Amino acid sequence: STSTTSTTATPCPPLNQNLQFSTWQTLPTDAGQSNTHFSINGTHFLALACANYVNNVYPLSTINVWDNSMRKFRELQSIQGWSSTRWVYFSARGEHHLVLCSSYFASALYRYNASGLFEFVQNVSKGFWLDYAQFQTTGYLMVADRYGPLPMLWVYVFNATGLFEVRQTLPFTAPIYVEFFTMNITQQPQLLATVADLVSSGTSLMLRLNSSGLFETFQAFPSTLLYQFIPYSIGQDKYAVMVFDNSNDMQIYKYNLSSQDFRLNQTLPAFTTVSTALIDNVFYLFGAGYTIRSSVGYKFNPATGQLVEAFTTSSYLGCDT
Repeated sequence: STSTTSTTATPCPPLNQNLQFSTWQTLPTDAGQSNTHFSINGTHFLALACANYVNNVYPLSTINVWDNSMRKFRELQSIQGWSSTRWVYFSARGEHHLVLCSSYFASALYRYNASGLFEFVQNVSKGFWLDYAQFQTTGYLMVADRYGPLPMLWVYVFNATGLFEVRQTLPFTAPIYVEFFTMNITQQPQLLATVADLVSSGTSLMLRLNSSGLFETFQAFPSTLLYQFIPYSIGQDKYAVMVFDNSNDMQIYKYNLSSQDFRLNQTLPAFTTVSTALIDNVFYLFGAGYTIRSSVGYKFNPATGQLVEAFTTSSYLGCDT
């Protein structure tokens, strides 16, 4: 951990009514891939996943804690990863956990201890991306391993001893992204997951948890070099955006209650990565690209039921927004 010198608190900047974001703080990263915010007992944390790899040296990923006196994040802990792409936080049985997703060797589960640090618990499959969901009484971890001898989607359950155990493996060509979501189907809550397969020509899948506790195909989507497959909600409506490489427009699908499947709703210019946010009860989608020198924010227009461009900022090599 690192110590902090107390300074005079800096007031937060006023809300910019034009939604033009200004820099509040910079944190060092080494090929930073994503960030994860979470809180434990009122304390805020920001975990950064770093993926650079030079001369057989892998960078450390960091966990930063909010220092209220400085009004900034400071480094709390650094953890060795193996070309890491994402942290996932979850709580179970009164304890707090982080999973660090690493593309090579192994991903790892950590548990928050009495000293205020995260300690290693176990390894799970390596993967390019992973996600965790609590559904009813069971916790599920899904890991997309595109670099294994047999590219695979690993499904774990969090058991009574506080460890992950393998429930299911599903073969894919090059699984690169996975995300859980829930929605009602025939008036019953269901756990689903989107899986992006980075193939030059093929399909990516939306999976559904069945009554036997296993995941099966809910719907297949034609895809070419799909990077992200992100589900989101606007009000009661469910959507999923497919984010391809920079040469293919993004595709947004909307769930159709009558046909009980997702139908193409809108296309947007190509980006490599997107994220979503709700700001003042308005839904926004932010897009960034590896080669496109700008990031764009879209907001939802209730009158048309589609997204419209709201603002543009300059950026380069964007990985997460």
